[in-house]
Order: sequence, then C-alpha cells, then structure tokens
Amino acid sequence: MHGLCTLVREPHSTAASPVKIGNVLCSVSWEGAQDELPNFIHPSPSGGLPHSPLPAQHLLHPPSSQTFLFHIYGLILKECASEELVRRRVADLLELSHQSASQREGIAATIGIVSSSHLQAVWTVLEHLGRTRFLRTAFMSPDCQDNILKTSFLSAAVMLTKALKQGNRSQSYKFTQIPELIRCLLCVLQKEPNFLATLHRQKIILVIVLYKKSMQALDLLLQNFISENKNMDEMCFLLQHTEPWLQSDKSHERKRVAQTISLLLKHAVDYGTLTEEATPPMLGHHLGLLALLWRDKDPVTRSHSRQCIYLLLQLLTQQRGGGAGRGPPGHWLLVALPAEVAPLRREHGAIHVHSPLPFHAQVAEVLQGLFQELPSIAFQSVLPNAMKVVTMLGTQYTQETVEVILSLCHPSDRQVLPLWKALAGNTRLARKVLTMLYRKLKLRPSKDLIRLTRLCRPLQALGTIYELLYTREYKATVRWAFAGILMGLLTQLHYLFELDVVEGISDYQEDILEIKPLGPCRTCLEALKGLFWTTNYWEVFAYLKLLRGWELFEHLETYTDGVTLLARAMVHYDCEVKAVLGQAVISLKSPEERDNIVAILIITEFLNSQELTQYVSRRTLDNLLSLGLNNPNQLVRAMSLKGLSSTLMHPKKVVLLRNRLAGLLDGFVKPEPKDLMGLMEILGDILHRLGPQGIGPASLKMAQHLLPLFEDEQAPVRGGAIFLFGDVIYSGGRKYRQVLKSFAFQALVPLLFHLVDSCPKVVMVRLTFLRCAILLKWEFRKELFGKLAWGHGLGAENDIFIYMVESNFGNYHQFLMQALIYLASPHKNLKHTAMKFIGGILKEYFTDLCFSLKKSDLKVLRKCEPRGPRTWDLFVS
Repeated sequence: MHGLCTLVREPHSTAASPVKIGNVLCSVSWEGAQDELPNFIHPSPSGGLPHSPLPAQHLLHPPSSQTFLFHIYGLILKECASEELVRRRVADLLELSHQSASQREGIAATIGIVSSSHLQAVWTVLEHLGRTRFLRTAFMSPDCQDNILKTSFLSAAVMLTKALKQGNRSQSYKFTQIPELIRCLLCVLQKEPNFLATLHRQKIILVIVLYKKSMQALDLLLQNFISENKNMDEMCFLLQHTEPWLQSDKSHERKRVAQTISLLLKHAVDYGTLTEEATPPMLGHHLGLLALLWRDKDPVTRSHSRQCIYLLLQLLTQQRGGGAGRGPPGHWLLVALPAEVAPLRREHGAIHVHSPLPFHAQVAEVLQGLFQELPSIAFQSVLPNAMKVVTMLGTQYTQETVEVILSLCHPSDRQVLPLWKALAGNTRLARKVLTMLYRKLKLRPSKDLIRLTRLCRPLQALGTIYELLYTREYKATVRWAFAGILMGLLTQLHYLFELDVVEGISDYQEDILEIKPLGPCRTCLEALKGLFWTTNYWEVFAYLKLLRGWELFEHLETYTDGVTLLARAMVHYDCEVKAVLGQAVISLKSPEERDNIVAILIITEFLNSQELTQYVSRRTLDNLLSLGLNNPNQLVRAMSLKGLSSTLMHPKKVVLLRNRLAGLLDGFVKPEPKDLMGLMEILGDILHRLGPQGIGPASLKMAQHLLPLFEDEQAPVRGGAIFLFGDVIYSGGRKYRQVLKSFAFQALVPLLFHLVDSCPKVVMVRLTFLRCAILLKWEFRKELFGKLAWGHGLGAENDIFIYMVESNFGNYHQFLMQALIYLASPHKNLKHTAMKFIGGILKEYFTDLCFSLKKSDLKVLRKCEPRGPRTWDLFVS
C-alpha cells in the first residue's frame, strides 16, 4: 500500500502514468488500500482541501485524475470481501461534497462499480440515506431542495436501477421503498417549469440535466417494478399514480406522463406476458383517460396516448390467449372486449369498431381517423396491425371502404397508399376493389364538375388505378383485371377528349420527374402505358414507343389510329387477346358511342390473330360485325364492313392475295423499279391482311430483296425497306422461322449502323433492330429496348454493342466481315460508326477472331488496311 500512496502523492506530478499505476496495483495489498485511498479524495468537513500533509498545489488534481481515483476506489471496494467494510466506505463516500460536477460523477461511478458485486450492501446504505436525508428533505422542504444533491442521487439511482434490472443476483433482492421513491421522483417532476424562462446559462443547463436524469430514473424504476411483479394489478397500481398528471391543465405534464406510460407498457409487452387479469372497470377507466388525450393540442401527447392504448389492449390480447405466437396483436379494434372497454366505447367513438359493425357510417369514421393518425405512428409493429383493421373492414363493407378511401385525398398522396395495400390482403378482396375502381371510370361527370374539382369519383378512381399499377401488392390482380382496366382507360381517355379536358397532355416529358399531380388526360395516358409495362407486356409498350405510337393518343384526331396500332401490337405479341375480346364484345353492344368505337377498332384488328377462332366462332363474329353495320356512327359502320371482308371471314381470299404477292415481288428484280415506296406499301398491306395465314416461302424472297435496300441512296426507301423487313421476318410461319432468323442475323450489323442514320425518315430502324433481337431471343432484350428508347451518348452505344455481340457468341468474325463493307460507305456517320465497331471487336474479341477467321477473310482485311495514323486511331479507340 505504501507504493500506491507514494505514487498518488508524488510531487511535481498532476497525473499518474497508467503503466505505473498498473504495476503498483499488481503489487499492493487490497486489504490495506481501502483504508488509505479515501484520504486522497475525502475533503475536510468545511468542504476545503483534503486532509493531507502534502502541499496544496499537489492535491488539486485535474478532473481526469480525480475521476480515475474514484474508478480505482470503486474497483477496490468491488473486490473487498467484507460487506461491513463496504457499507461503511460507501456511506463515507456519499457524505462527500457534491459541489463539484466531476466529484458528483466520480461518486456515482464508484457506487455503480461497487453495486455490481455488493448490490445488497449498497442498497442498504442508499435506503438508510434515503430515509434520513433525501426523502426527508423532499417532503419537509420541497421548495428549498438541494439541486446538486438531487442530481447526484438521481445519477446513482439510474445506475443502480440498471444493475438491478440486468444483474442475476438482483432477483433475490426486494427494494422495500417503492412508494416513497416514486412519490419523491414525481415530486421532482411536478416542480419543473414548462419552459426555460431563466436567462442564466448555468440554471438552464441545470434544469435540462434534472429533467433528463429524473425522467430516466423514473422510467427505469417503473420498468423494474413490472419485471419483479408481472401482473396486471401491479400495472393498474402504477397507472393510478399517473392519473393526476393525465388530467393536468399543464401541457408539459400531460406530455411527460404519456411518454412514461408508453415506455412502461412497451417494456411490459416486449419482456413477458402479465398474469392475473385486471379489474375491468379500473382498466376501462385508464383507457378512457388515455383516449381523452387523443384530442390534446400537443402532437407528441396525442401520439403517445395512441401508442399507450394500443399497447395496453395488446397486453389484454396476450392475457386472453392471443399472445405473441397466436393471432395478430393489433386485432383489438375488431375483437369484442365488452367488459374492459365499455366505458371507452360509450365515450370515445374512435374505438367502438367491433365485429360486426352496427352502422355503415362507422366505416368512414374509423378510416378517416386512422388516415389522420398514420403520419404519427412511431412503432413499426403498429402500422401492419392497424392495416389489418382496414382489411377486415374492406372484406365486410367493400363498397363503403373504397368510397371513403377515395375521398380522403388526391391519389398521388403517398400517405393513402398503405390503406390501398391493406385492401390487397387477400386475392378476392383485391379483385373486388380493382373491379370497382375501373367500373367507376364509366361514370361520366360533367365538364364543369371536372374543371371545378379534381376529387370527383371517376378522376379519383383513375388516379388510384395509376398508382396501384406500380404497387407490388396489386401486381397479380392488375394482370387478372387487365382487360377491364384497358377498356376503361381507353373509353375514359376518349371521354376526356370530348370534354376538351386536355391540359398538360402534350407537354409531358418522361425524363423529368415532377412531384405535382398530372392532369386527367395525361394521367389516363400514363396509366394506359403503365398497364402494359407493369404486367410484363413490355414488347407491346416498346412497339408503340419506338413507332411514336403513344403520341397518337394525345389528340382526338389521331386517337383511333392509336387504338388500331395498339390492338395490332397486342395481336402480334399475343397480349390478353381472349380477355380483351370478351370486353370488346360487351362494349360493342353498349349504348355509348365511344364504347362502340373502341370495341370495333379492337375487334377488327383481332381478326388477324392466329388464335381468335379458338375463342369465338366465325358465326358469332359475323353476327357482331353485322350488328355494327347498323350503328349510327360512321366509323363503326366502316370498320364493321372492313372486318366482314377480312381473310378470317373469307378464307378463299388467302390464295388470291398470295398469288398477287408473288407477282408484285418481281418488281424488285427489274433493272430500274419506278415506285419502290408504293410497291413496299402494297406489300405491307397484303402482309397485314393475310395475318395469321402468313405468306409462306414468299417471305424468304421478300427478305432477300429488302436487305440491299437498306443502303439505298433515298432515305424514304431505306426507311420503308427497314420497317417492312421487321414485318417480313415474322410472316413465314413456323415452317420458315429458322431461315428467317438467318436473315435477321444478316441484318443486325446494317441495322446497328443505321441507328446513326442522319435522315429522320429512317426512325423505324430502332423498332426493326429490336424485333430482330426478340426473334433471335437475345438475353437482354428488355434492357436493349431501354437503351434504344431513352439512351444517349457513348454509354448507350457501348451498351447496345455489348448486348448485340454477347448475345451472338462465336459469330464475331461474321460481324467483323459485315462491318468492313461500310468502310467504303459515302455516308460519313455510317463509316465512322463502322470504324468504332471494328475497333471494339478487335480490342475485346481479338483472341476469338484469331481462331475463327479464314484465309479468305484475311485477304479482305488486308485490302481494308487503314491508311494514315488517324484512321487507325479510330479503329483502336
């Protein structure tokens, strides 16, 4: 012990080296150290310097050194074997001065360390000290309390409570002064100000410290009481002490007590089920008091009160056998708890929802209240449980639930989305909801109503459908309701055109994300596009996108062309033909003219589907089309007549058209064809009319004639040949599909290079390039479309190059040989693109080329050897 004393009292030193202290501590006797160490930190009775023969300047240790000594003192007492000695030294320690902040922290730290090994001894000292000094001071002179002493006491109480809560040996110890300590702590809280009105910085800091530490100590103590007495009677006993503050006129008192109750109940829910059911009237009284705070002016108080009611009723659910592993804890809103919540149900209508509901009006009340409280739900487990309430309401009262949710806010408000997701809780309910939504599109409000309010039901339903298309929970349901949604959107868009509500439909930009809601027409069009994209019919979406077909829906004059093109793409990619045909038949019989127009446009295009006769007989189709001949609308009559003259209705026309096609193909081999554009237009029309019958071997001859026209000097001819080629490779039927794939492969390099064609009339090249990739079944077809539609710059060019080359493994040398031809192209952009392509092939796939190139290929390479350093740089860049 002499070594330790020497080290601490060493002159000319303000701090001891940790290494020296470690060496000394290993060599001293612990039995004597306890008697000597307090002399270095024990002050005189007057609060002055410690009793020590050393000069004063060596005793004024910095706070870090003094804290270290307290820590060592705690470790020494922790290892002491004598309980009596520990009690005596702890009592001496608590009698030290509390004026210095570092000394208060040191005392608290020492008490915490000692309590880890001598918990009962420390509690005995604290109980005695509480009876003789702290509690007596609190009750006898509350207005003259020693704030510094109170701070020290609260710090020690927090640390001891944590030790009692976590230590294994604390389970055998009973703290006997629970009521007194609670009253003392609540007294401290009651005297706190509602705001910091003092201008003195030290007093502000003091109030903050007192508030935080007192609240922390109270929360920990209350939680410890529940851990020791796991029953509802104990919970009700503790809640009784909070009633005066729940009914307080002071906002800060209500807020703090609500927070304390919330933490207490959460602790009880998380760490075990309480036994012994509480008295129903008493529990109902607590629920009623907490429910009164739902209308408190302070949002924090309202939030905590809601959480308290949820947690308290969750405890009841656990008691009744619905614990953690049995049933949802949040089903209390729909579970009959007649005895416990009767007082609350009578006075607070927000929680009188039980099964079955007595009045439909309660659905609106509950949903509106729940929607208002959604932003303030803090617990992660609360939201899904609350949404189960919405699911059950929707199951019993689907119509009322949908109506109420539609009326809450604009569909683009993300706050309402959880309610819609809850209605997708089961497949049957989700289908009913989506059916109701697209049927609401058939409601036709007046133009004035649409302009004055955006909350009319058809527009709300339209916006909601648009949002639900991109909601994962509705993905399968949207696919199921595809046909109904499609017909609803098409007719709704036509109706909005009739009302001239078209603001914002043409100035929409896809690459700009805007938070503001879209106009009705734009919302309808974007929902139409999203319907195909989200249901994985992206080929239909891409077909119209690359042909700029979606733009046809932006004007009433081109609307019918858009519907026709859309139906044609759906036939080509076999997109829900059967379901949509069924909806179109119903719409053709509708008294609404717009329904008839949309229906006949779809039906006439569907006549080109290979599978149509599997879904409906020719006689039924004949009757439908004949019905259209008597329609008052001229377009419906004309399209019905066109349908009646189709090859599906008159199979003998197939032979005539094929013979006519064979004669027209000879026009390609003439030395100087006069009207190639007219010829290709007629051939395209014949291809379309033959539809599912195809053109057989003539497709091979036509593809062979079209490939050279890709390099025609006239841009319209190039564009027409490229577009027609995309139709031809799909017109040979299964028998000639493999041969047509070889033609598609031959067209890849020319099509890739013509992506940079300077003539705007060659815009069809992107669609034909994609159609070739789909026919050849490339791996990254959807990604390729994204780059073709929205990609820009070198990054997009590089990605397209990679998709093409990597999807045709082993064919690099063929691409290289095709690209060499374009080095002699008169078009600079094509020549430059060919150079970059060749450079990329040589750089990335040189090893493969060395094994695949033939002698004849090498001769061609030598003839195309670049001349000049600049040309070579283009190859390898």
